[in-house]
Amino acid sequence: MHLLEDLEEERAGWPEWRLRAELERTRPPREDLVVCHGDLCPNNVLLDPETGKLTGLIDVGRPGRADRHADLALAMRELSREEDPWFGPHCVQRFVERYGAERVDPAKTAFYQLLDECF
Repeated sequence: MHLLEDLEEERAGWPEWRLRAELERTRPPREDLVVCHGDLCPNNVLLDPETGKLTGLIDVGRPGRADRHADLALAMRELSREEDPWFGPHCVQRFVERYGAERVDPAKTAFYQLLDECF
């Protein structure tokens, strides 16, 4: 049995077959396609230090059409990291509030965080 390396803590030690099975089981029935960054995390977002306004995006190596939750899932995962002194769960809550909580599907964000384990 081949165990995967570099997985998120909650999936540490999972074999390939388990990851594939979980992806198949949780795949959303339909997609809400938009243009996505592909790796939308705080390190890839440029903000004006004085205004906090978005000035650009970097590391755009995986752009394309995807469900909007593909980018949301990665942003939310990275914002939730408590080991980063700038972020934590409170940042995810604020991000979701500003984005529109009614537009965020927790099942889809979980699926796209799981899918990102493959990259």
